[in-house]
Amino acid sequence: MIYNVNYLLINKMKTKLPPEYYKILWRTSWFALISFFVALYKQFFDFAFLSFIVFLTSINYWKYPINNWRRKVDMICVQCALTYKIIKAYYVKDNYYYYIALSLAISFYIFALYFGKKNKLWLSTVSHSLLHVFGNVSNIVLYILID
Repeated sequence: MIYNVNYLLINKMKTKLPPEYYKILWRTSWFALISFFVALYKQFFDFAFLSFIVFLTSINYWKYPINNWRRKVDMICVQCALTYKIIKAYYVKDNYYYYIALSLAISFYIFALYFGKKNKLWLSTVSHSLLHVFGNVSNIVLYILID
């Protein structure tokens, strides 16, 4: 009896996007590895750790994006990593370059939400993909500025 209930619950879950869209976001999640390797190269092990955690939680969520614990964990990890980097950047000379790149990334997140609400899934997916790209660009800008 319990098995049947669990089976029905699992099959009623719907993904946030159709597979042709969420597979794109799964692929762009791999950009976090670039941040990870640059941080390792620069011997910023705290940033490397955070980038790797964000990578793992992101690919874990986007492989099959339903509104469950994997999404919550991904969002919490991203928020924690972002908060840590924003605080660290405050003490870096010429940090405005980082904040400009980060603002661009965040604007793509806002666009993704907007287009998602309007059910323009392609534009939402492209915007979220650009968030992945520019979020990692902002990370690399920060790592370069720390020298």
